[in-house]
Amino acid sequence: MTLIQQHHLKEDFAAFDSCFPLLAAGMIPSFLFPFIPSIANGIRGRERLFKFIGIWVEDGMPGLDEGLVYDMAQIGHTAGYSSREIASVLNTDLWALQANTPPAAVALLLYILQSPLLPIIRREIDCISTKSNSTIPDLDMKALASLEMVASCVQETIRLNTSSFSIRIAKKSFVLPTSVSPDGKGVPTQGYLIPSGSRIICATRAAHLSDAIWGSDPSVWDGARFVDRANEEGMKNRNAREMKGFGGGISIVGLFRDLVFCLPRFAVCR
Repeated sequence: MTLIQQHHLKEDFAAFDSCFPLLAAGMIPSFLFPFIPSIANGIRGRERLFKFIGIWVEDGMPGLDEGLVYDMAQIGHTAGYSSREIASVLNTDLWALQANTPPAAVALLLYILQSPLLPIIRREIDCISTKSNSTIPDLDMKALASLEMVASCVQETIRLNTSSFSIRIAKKSFVLPTSVSPDGKGVPTQGYLIPSGSRIICATRAAHLSDAIWGSDPSVWDGARFVDRANEEGMKNRNAREMKGFGGGISIVGLFRDLVFCLPRFAVCR
């Protein structure tokens, strides 16, 4: 792939990423898409991605011999899908990897490299078994879950860097409970009625930076914030419950997926 191709792919990913919330909201009729510049540009970018990925699949996916993307393409081939259909499936995963989660993964590494926790994290990584004939840790989701400090750093980075905003539609009417009064004082409300069919956006960033939840330093990165503390019973579980993932934007799943790719390389960069 040439540098020009890489540049255009990045632009196409970014264009589609910027229009995705409007597409996902389902609030704009499709016949209006050509008349809304951001949506029209995003759809054109997505079509170019389909075309490029489809050609790459037809050429045998040069440069890729294994992994999730490779396996997804092979399943598509076995099922008799066309190269465009396979490209549309692959684009779902590649879009998330390229368009929004890398900044959070980079932020994680920068936080760690500038933190006094770095020696602890390296020791945790050094305890992971390596692949055969390799010095790279064999890091999968199960191994990642066993790394207490690394997992805490990931959670803390997610807390500070998530900006999920996908719209969801309530299938049934329900009452959203709340313990907060409208003016911040006085008697709290009993909750809010959410009618069926309502479009809902979860304000994850507001929850992740709330003094009431995180204390006096919610804007400060504390890599050990999610480590279980003997003198604070239930601290780890309570904090974990306050983490909100809602799809769209930089989200929990995307960052963990990127981490699986980049952390083994980080471990050997001494």
